Amino acid sequence: MNAKGTGGSAWQPIETAPKDGTRVLIAGGTVSFWTERDVPFSDISIAYWCGGYDPHWRGEDMQAHDEWYAHKPTHWMPLPEPPLAARKEES
Repeated sequence: MNAKGTGGSAWQPIETAPKDGTRVLIAGGTVSFWTERDVPFSDISIAYWCGGYDPHWRGEDMQAHDEWYAHKPTHWMPLPEPPLAARKEES
């Protein structure tokens, strides 16, 4: 599920982000991985809310070879629409 084009394209407080599995862009805050906890995060990532016993934003960080990182972001924004050519290929 992707939040595309909803709510504008400005960064919004993370408290307003969807928590239904929708993939969004996240930024700011901290990230935890392996044995590192709450490391400052100064990049952006595509992530979704992962509830359950250990609720967190689960992000895929390309530089980490597709490993999953637990984020505590401060902001989010919807994913942009794909290019027109990509949308035509899907239909």
